[in-house]
Amino acid sequence: APHISGTANAMAGGWGNLGGGFVQAFIPGVFELFKAMGCTADLAWRLSLLVPAFFFLVIGLFIWNFSDDCPEGKWCDRIRVVKEEGSKESKWDIFNKAVLNRNTIPLVLLYGCCFGIELFVNNAAALFLYEQFLTDSGENILTQSTAGLIASMFGLMNLFARALGGWASDKAAAKYGIAGRFWVLLITTCGTGGMMIIFGVTKILPLAMIFLVLFSLNVQAAEGATFGIVPFVDPEHKGVVSGLVGAGGNLGAVIWGLIYKQFGQNNMEREGFICIGCIVISSGFLCAILKIRGRSMFCGTEEVDGVVPQVAAKEIKTVETAETC
Repeated sequence: APHISGTANAMAGGWGNLGGGFVQAFIPGVFELFKAMGCTADLAWRLSLLVPAFFFLVIGLFIWNFSDDCPEGKWCDRIRVVKEEGSKESKWDIFNKAVLNRNTIPLVLLYGCCFGIELFVNNAAALFLYEQFLTDSGENILTQSTAGLIASMFGLMNLFARALGGWASDKAAAKYGIAGRFWVLLITTCGTGGMMIIFGVTKILPLAMIFLVLFSLNVQAAEGATFGIVPFVDPEHKGVVSGLVGAGGNLGAVIWGLIYKQFGQNNMEREGFICIGCIVISSGFLCAILKIRGRSMFCGTEEVDGVVPQVAAKEIKTVETAETC
């Protein structure tokens, strides 16, 4: 249902991303287990990687044997929807139409600045916490396992934070239309950049942990807010748009990793977080470019299938009443 698309998309995606946080907490424990069994640290880390590989294999076999091929059931038995001869579009036409939509590229970039940030931080947070928080004598405050456990908080926030962003998008849309979704995305994106900067400059570990949680809350809420908008960009080709926007997150992670690496080579990891945070804040203003159903953040009259939302809502209510009777 369109009025809960943000919550539904965000909840499904958030619980998928939750695995990133779980791994950050689980694998260090596996590492310590192998060390306790007499393995060297180097061998223990290598053996630890075999554990998720085993689970991948088990889950893959489970999906192969017990899941449906697609929403219609088995691929060979699916019901084929035959379009009219004149309405057929080639795959290239569909892809081209999705890419050239004025909203697609801005959303790709915006998703790179939230999901891309999440993937980057999942990779960098544990080592950052381990290396950057030192005693007065220069010794590490945290062990590698403890740093990994603290870093896991970032991913574990997916339990509810991404769904919170989708829910906020739906609530804003109910009151302000599609423009409300744009504003939620702007606020959460700028919040992501701001919290990233604050986390990067904080040198007191307990405070850094608090800001890491707030940072994660904004990152994942921005992801939920992004996919609260995606289904409305091109409803006929929402699969292509969703795929492009999702790919933007992975591309963003690569770019942030390369930028951070340049700072890391000069022992300027904190400055790396600050730089990336500033870029993310700047990207938030891409929301001003978005325009769907004739409505932007600031102006325009929103239409849904040719009618204003109040009329559409009234018609939907009438249909629901008729079906109940």
